[in-house]
Amino acid sequence: MTFHTCCGPMPCHHGAGPEVRQLAADAETLAMVLPVFGRAVATTIGPHALISETGSYAAAELAGQPSRPGTGSRIGLRLAAGRGERLFYIPADPARRRPATLHLIDPLGRIAHRTELAAPEDILMLSSMLPELDPGVPDPIAPEEDPPRVLSLPAIRQARAQWWFCSACRHQDDFLLDGGGQRRDCLPHLGATAARRVEPGILPSLLEHLSHRGLPFTRAVARLGCMHAMSEVVEETAQDGRMTVLRSGSGLMAIDLSAVRQCWLTRWGHGVNGLVMLELYDAKGRCIGYFGADTRNGLATRQEWDRLATGLA
Repeated sequence: MTFHTCCGPMPCHHGAGPEVRQLAADAETLAMVLPVFGRAVATTIGPHALISETGSYAAAELAGQPSRPGTGSRIGLRLAAGRGERLFYIPADPARRRPATLHLIDPLGRIAHRTELAAPEDILMLSSMLPELDPGVPDPIAPEEDPPRVLSLPAIRQARAQWWFCSACRHQDDFLLDGGGQRRDCLPHLGATAARRVEPGILPSLLEHLSHRGLPFTRAVARLGCMHAMSEVVEETAQDGRMTVLRSGSGLMAIDLSAVRQCWLTRWGHGVNGLVMLELYDAKGRCIGYFGADTRNGLATRQEWDRLATGLA
């Protein structure tokens, strides 16, 4: 099985093949629609990493909303709405055994999240919604190009002042709203207690240790406007070309560790509300993903993760 680390714009189909339809819907509409489906394959595609899970969706969080402690066994997304994202639909093709799919496209024209529906009742449910979501003439898709970033001194001052007191949702929205670029620019200016560089070369052995130890932990992939997190024990780690694949009960994470140029150990919050994370960034300063404690499994599990992570720096 081969994994692709990034996806370009939605393809245009000519002649025979599935019909691609743009829908009159944004990420907020998608957040309302996804929980109605009984079973889906959900895949979020970030720079150099992806997460894919099978199951039902929890109610998706939207940027600015409080972060919920966990989604149980359901698929958990956090989305940013009204920022130029678009939603496309490709109908099922039973003759070729192709499921119906929804594609969330980020403001730069890249696939951020894909939902595959194969159960007849889920396809019927989606089909019943389509008449209300038909926009008529689709908008053109923007070219795939990351906008230039400028180091913001006011942002650094704000991060220094608010870092320890921000809620979990504010930290998550750093990854969601601009791909984590501004957050990465601020990390060197926060002090070693809040953020420290870690050698990326430790990641393969760390992931092997976590799998062998059976410690549940959170891994997340971010794409502009979409973040997908899962928290389970990693049952197996394997290599597939450049990709390191972390398999668990409901799905997998695949990540190109060779693309990680910076790894930061970050700490924020206080007491039982404090969290320690490993944040991974590529050569362009984009967040590839992060690893953190599984907050659903009690204080002891979180403390074990914290001891393990802080011992890396």
